[in-house]
Amino acid sequence: MSEKKASNLTKMCLGLSYLEPGSPLKAYALIKECDKEPELLWKRPDALRDKIVALFDESFFSKIKFVLSEEFFEYIDRELTAFGIKAVTYFDRDYPDFFREMPDPPLTLFCRGDTALLKKTPALAVVGTRKNTSYGRRVTEHFVGELANDFVIVSGLALGIDSLAHRTALAKKGKTVAVLGGGLNNVYPYVNKGLAQEIAENGGLVFSEFKPSAESSAFQFPMRNRLIAALSDGVLLVEAGMKSGAFGTIDFATEMGKHLFVVPGEIYNFASGGANEIIKSYPGCMVTAPEEIRTRFLLEKFRGTKGKKAVQLSQNEQLVVELLKTDRLHFNELLSRSKIKTGELSYLLSVLELKGLITKLPGNNYQLDAEAFL
Repeated sequence: MSEKKASNLTKMCLGLSYLEPGSPLKAYALIKECDKEPELLWKRPDALRDKIVALFDESFFSKIKFVLSEEFFEYIDRELTAFGIKAVTYFDRDYPDFFREMPDPPLTLFCRGDTALLKKTPALAVVGTRKNTSYGRRVTEHFVGELANDFVIVSGLALGIDSLAHRTALAKKGKTVAVLGGGLNNVYPYVNKGLAQEIAENGGLVFSEFKPSAESSAFQFPMRNRLIAALSDGVLLVEAGMKSGAFGTIDFATEMGKHLFVVPGEIYNFASGGANEIIKSYPGCMVTAPEEIRTRFLLEKFRGTKGKKAVQLSQNEQLVVELLKTDRLHFNELLSRSKIKTGELSYLLSVLELKGLITKLPGNNYQLDAEAFL
């Protein structure tokens, strides 16, 4: 960490990242409150007391003043240096561009390994059940084995499919990135501590938005999943039951407009029910060979669309888009033609608007955003 003098912006991001986990949205909002001079928070936090109390609470003000001090930064610097951890902050050149587009970007990424992988493309996330079957193992090893030299393989270092994806990428001399739900010094599950070290020492990257000593907790895994989705150009779901945690990553990926690929499973197997349901909800996401994924990305590159978001829609979202292709329509007309329930239609229209596919007009009318379909 101490290779060069840290800027005030770096010190500020590090200090705020040592607060309680789960507050990136508030911490980022606090920086945004500083408008064009984010360093103001570091230089004169007292001037922002009212805003800090409004976003957090009175007790948090003293904590923020403490972490935004030279003394506390020196403590952080010593800790990161001692444990061989590199910090990439929101204002650094190595920080992933797509992270900045999120409403709750992490202020600091605590890293071990090759930080260049934070911006290397294409990247493919591989997710699935922690209790994989022999079928899930075969599929993961086959797909990742075929794709590891074309994609950076991203996953969450969990048991099951995650671990298989990382290990297969390493075996094929590919690049792999593990995103943790806790601190780098508290790898979870503990049994994968050696795998995390192997990734970092063999050209890969292990990183977390949580301070090194942070323990994993249930609410931090969804936070991890959003980073897995954001870092990747596409997500491959191998095997997942009906209540799989991998669905969180799928939800984030589809909201962000990433490619979605799902391998079908045996209909009688508990580990495949969720994956098969996703296939029914997102037509066109099913893949049965690694070449299909490679071809999809090659076609995108050939067409010159690299950099645009690949938008995949649910069945009902696609229905709404098709209805709007003919003309602008009033909400009640969409309700009548689509046969979708009122509450669900309102939700779908909001999602499509957030994805930049439709525009809401005065009088509760909707139309397609033409530029989104060029």
